[in-house]
Amino acid sequence: MSDLSYLPCRLSGYPGSYVVTLLIAETHELQPLFEEYGYIGNGYAWEGLLSLLINEQYNSLSESIEFDSEADMLVVYLKTEAEQYKVAEIIRALYQDQYQLRELIKVIDPDTLGC
Repeated sequence: MSDLSYLPCRLSGYPGSYVVTLLIAETHELQPLFEEYGYIGNGYAWEGLLSLLINEQYNSLSESIEFDSEADMLVVYLKTEAEQYKVAEIIRALYQDQYQLRELIKVIDPDTLGC
């Protein structure tokens, strides 16, 4: 699969250190959804949503994932290429499914979103 399959994520890395990056500027059309609940859809918010999903549904990833998000991007470090692809798929699914994204935003602890 090409990296284009995982848009809006960008994939990079080398054996033992794989990175998934989501530039917030590429998710501008989702900002109104975050704002509807009083949040800013920044990198910290995406990190909170991804952490919630991973802890609830993909627990095997929780041991090897590291975040280094900023306001303008979500950055995820993983140990294997398979984990990288899985995380990119999770983010892409959220990006494409506004219903699922909305449901997560509704139930998440505001402190987890970092905004």
